[in-house]
Amino acid sequence: MPLITTEKLNRFARYKLSQSDYRYDSRTILFTEPTPTPHQSFDIFLCHSSLDSDLILGLREYFNSLDYSTYIDWYNDPQLDRTYVNRNTADTLRNRMEYSQCLFFASSPNSPNSKWMPWECGYFDGIKRKVAICPIVESFSNTEDFQGQEYLGLYPYVTSAYDTSGNEQLWINEAADIYVSLPGWLSGVKPYKHN
Repeated sequence: MPLITTEKLNRFARYKLSQSDYRYDSRTILFTEPTPTPHQSFDIFLCHSSLDSDLILGLREYFNSLDYSTYIDWYNDPQLDRTYVNRNTADTLRNRMEYSQCLFFASSPNSPNSKWMPWECGYFDGIKRKVAICPIVESFSNTEDFQGQEYLGLYPYVTSAYDTSGNEQLWINEAADIYVSLPGWLSGVKPYKHN
């Protein structure tokens, strides 16, 4: 199944930026919508590098198009200062993780430089064990198999493809032929082998 490409994410971001109410850049758009309540739940806690704001906007819009709510720290909690780490920041992120069903680690060329991403990934894995790597790749290929570097290889990875009903779906993969739909995974079904 194909991995998610920068082209796809840029297309979703461009569409959002072209809407009449959104004549801003991706960071501004992500700051303009209301802050959720402290106990609001999310389908996906999106762990990412803040240097990928355009891709993250596209990823959020793509997930929204599939009816998944997504938590992004500098979008949902703009009062947090990512450059100043304190107990309040960590407590806010812990709270948001408690109310999220899973964590997607957006793997990009910028992600290895993030100081927050490993902490978020480890914390979420410890409390819920529902972590998947969301590789963002430059080009499309029908047979993608993601091999994460270092500890990323411990987790399943996200792909996108159509299901048997013709609906676009996110899939959680352990290998190219071992996968389950995101709704199935969230309900406890483990990835299984497909022929």
